[in-house]
Amino acid sequence: MRMLKVVGILLLFCITNIVAAQHIGSEQEFEELKVASRSGKPEALFTLGQVYEEGRYQKQNLKKSFEYYKQASQSGYVPALLALGRCYQVGIGTKPDLAQSFYYYSKAAEAKDGEGFYHVGDFYLNGVNVAIDTVKAIENFLKAWELENPDAEAVLRALPLSDFPQSDNIIYKRFLAKDGTPENQYEIGRSYLLGEGVEKDAKKALTYLESALAEGSADAALLIGTAYKNGDGLNPDSKKAVLYLLKAANLGSEQAIELLDQMDIQALADHNSVDYLHYSALLLNDKNDQYRLYHMYREGVLVKQDLNKALEFCQRAALQDHGQAMLELATMYRKGLLPLKKNALAAFKWYSKAAFADIDTAKYVVGEFYETGEAIDADTASAVKWYLQAANNGVQIAQFKLTRLDVLKYIDQNDVEYVTYQANLGNVSAQLSIAKYYIMLNGSEALGWLRKAEEQNSMEAVVLLGDIYLEGKCDVIPNEAEALRFYDKALAAGLPEAKLRMSRYYLISKGGTGEADPTDLALDFLGAYLQDIEKSGGGKLNLMAYEVKGDIYKRKQNVMLAINGYTQYIKNYEDSPYAMDALMDVMFKRAELLYEIGQFQSAQLESEIALAKLETVEEPVAEKGRWIYLRGKALLKQGDVGQGCKLLKEAKEMGVEIEPIFERVCLK
Repeated sequence: MRMLKVVGILLLFCITNIVAAQHIGSEQEFEELKVASRSGKPEALFTLGQVYEEGRYQKQNLKKSFEYYKQASQSGYVPALLALGRCYQVGIGTKPDLAQSFYYYSKAAEAKDGEGFYHVGDFYLNGVNVAIDTVKAIENFLKAWELENPDAEAVLRALPLSDFPQSDNIIYKRFLAKDGTPENQYEIGRSYLLGEGVEKDAKKALTYLESALAEGSADAALLIGTAYKNGDGLNPDSKKAVLYLLKAANLGSEQAIELLDQMDIQALADHNSVDYLHYSALLLNDKNDQYRLYHMYREGVLVKQDLNKALEFCQRAALQDHGQAMLELATMYRKGLLPLKKNALAAFKWYSKAAFADIDTAKYVVGEFYETGEAIDADTASAVKWYLQAANNGVQIAQFKLTRLDVLKYIDQNDVEYVTYQANLGNVSAQLSIAKYYIMLNGSEALGWLRKAEEQNSMEAVVLLGDIYLEGKCDVIPNEAEALRFYDKALAAGLPEAKLRMSRYYLISKGGTGEADPTDLALDFLGAYLQDIEKSGGGKLNLMAYEVKGDIYKRKQNVMLAINGYTQYIKNYEDSPYAMDALMDVMFKRAELLYEIGQFQSAQLESEIALAKLETVEEPVAEKGRWIYLRGKALLKQGDVGQGCKLLKEAKEMGVEIEPIFERVCLK
């Protein structure tokens, strides 16, 4: 079978030679060729050999043909070397001599001729005048293939290439890479990148490695990434390094993950690239990027549409309490969107999770489930609760649903959600209630509700806005001018509370008041406020009036009247955890005055009461620290040095600065 193939090759060679010889078109050209051959030109000698072999213009003379081929070969003319190899192989113009045939084919191969390599390989493969050597056969066929011999590839594919021991042979690697297997593409790319068995060629290296990567080779991505990172064969480029290392990490390379941990991925990576999103979603477990990939796979954006992968990423994000992902998953279950089947109970569970994650649409849908009894027992009270929450966040259909229900039948009118609902409907009283609630929490939401109430000419809202700007509450930067503008507006409307606010303004204000004493102005406005209250029938005083009274007389150094004002505040204080800070401030003012006038035992008792109250609420350490310090000072003044110093040490550990006189006492 092999020799039949060889004969076919030889016939093809003969036909080629005949075609070449036919270029001699006349007797005159033949004579000119003979003249050229006498000067020893190998091309002319070779062509004469063809003419005599074919019998054109002269009678066929194979011996002459052979002689001319031999003369042409003496200068290393490759076609002549191949012709002699053929002549010795089949006996054209000479006796067959396989050793000589092999010799001339080898000489052609040495001249880098593909056909020469092919014939040498065939000799080794079939053991023609040489010992059978499959390795040498493959080696020569590979060289023939590289030189584009048309028959070498077919022979190579029929041979056991997996047994070829020269795995680092660059031609072998290129031949295997021709099949497109990622392992082969990687090997040849690596050789070109690192110069293993071949000159370095970054362009060729990237071509092969990119092909391997396209087939899912983590090793190829890792190699490109590390090359860009370290400058091994490629120009250093940290951004490209991260790009390829991300690809490798996503394909399961632990080494790539370790390298990425050493790099500033946040700064170097494109956060919108598919590779980064996969790395972030799968390896960093980022729920936001999981949710982004859900949409990308569902819609086929930058990736091939894949509903199963979309579901996987949606579930991953939902399991990490991503609100929108939970909502999407719930909707998929409710509508039976592929790849899921309808499951109302599963839908309700995910809608509930999304509602608790503060997703407004989910709150409405949960209300709908409770109202209609879909998948669960109907419960109108629960429906109202969820509709209120959704309505308060702008879900209009929830507001419509509430108009069809007797809301107060199912919920208390003082419930914060119901009050908020009424506030959204424009009820000023409700708007003020919600605003005061947020003021107690020092929340910026208070401003929005007060503005709404102000738009409806609520002067109470106006003075509250003045308070916020005067004290810098609710995330507002203190602005006395703005506070004064609000107070003036309320004064012009004749609101008594505005006079009380003006009294407090002059106590707090850092701005000048001309020649007038701000404390006197504060006292005048307080008096005017008290007169207005008395004229109106002696209604209940605002607690602020007692504190302002105490502050005014404290400034005027009338300690007893100051203590009296603070005491009235404390007696009229209505217990509320949200007003605890204000109560503590007033109690501390009174305790300090008691300490100053030498009533150390009373100051100590006040401290103990305050600390007991603070145990019931979560207060900053500094708040407790000032009381502990005051109590310690009072004990020292009463002669209890041991307990007093112990408390001072405790206060100091809480960040309270200790007065030098007490430091010295405790050091002794």
